[in-house]
Amino acid sequence: MVEEREQQSQPPTNGISEVGVTKNAEKSAVSNAEESAGKASKGTGETEKYYRTMSQKNYNYLVNTGKVPATKETCISPSREYAAQYDGVLVEFEVATGTTKALEAVGVRNNTKELIEKYPDLPTASKSWNKKNAYFKVEGRKGKKAIGETQITIGLGTGQALGIFNKNIIKFKEIPR
Repeated sequence: MVEEREQQSQPPTNGISEVGVTKNAEKSAVSNAEESAGKASKGTGETEKYYRTMSQKNYNYLVNTGKVPATKETCISPSREYAAQYDGVLVEFEVATGTTKALEAVGVRNNTKELIEKYPDLPTASKSWNKKNAYFKVEGRKGKKAIGETQITIGLGTGQALGIFNKNIIKFKEIPR
């Protein structure tokens, strides 16, 4: 059974005090990006798409709450092909346009050439990135999960970045395999 569910939440707010940003510049960048995300697509048909494979338990949580539950990394991918390689329930998310920009505002990256070129101003990830940052990393190019092309996976972690993503979910559906 394919289930599609539209999020019934309010558009994202432009304030994020509930997630505890402490630096004014970072808070302003996130607020501006979240405000743009909220204005851009609620009701306009404009969205960004991401994919995630999750356990049945986590999918049930998503269906019941409309929110992605936190895992250690909580990664999303713009590539259906890449996400489909993992075991579990494959889910397609449509999120408000501007969500990626909001995640970039709290983003960190690994040191691959592609990310250094695309995101030169993002700091390098630390061991505790998952508490407040979105972790941008290149995957899919080689190894067991290779899809023949580079794609950028975003780790939402367990805190602020996951909150941004969850606030911006417009709808999601299970993708049959």
